[in-house]
Amino acid sequence: MSRILETERLLLRPPRAADISHFVPLLADYDVAKNLSRVPHPYTEDDACAFVVYAANGWKSGGDLSFAILRKAPSAYIGACGVHPARDWEFGYWLGKPYWGRGYATEAAQELVAFAFDVLGAQQLAAGW
Repeated sequence: MSRILETERLLLRPPRAADISHFVPLLADYDVAKNLSRVPHPYTEDDACAFVVYAANGWKSGGDLSFAILRKAPSAYIGACGVHPARDWEFGYWLGKPYWGRGYATEAAQELVAFAFDVLGAQQLAAGW
């Protein structure tokens, strides 16, 4: 199973430790965090480190598959999304506030939903995060 998904403007790939400095400021914004059920506020570097470990373990077990959302040009870390077979096929995403209103969430979601149904064999998805 490929761990990298690609759309016209985006790359979706597993989160890395090198991403932490890019996503901590995005998730530290209360306007982003208030829409997410599992993200603490204020969001810290320790929270980000724990998330990267959690994401790596999810990929190893196949239970929770988290993706960083990266804009191709100009290159930027803009958010994250995931599909979670272990949580009754929960699906979720977030974008940093500077990237709202540009169709990135729709583009990432379409790719992730196709991945869930076509590659993972999901029969249904439930919105979450």
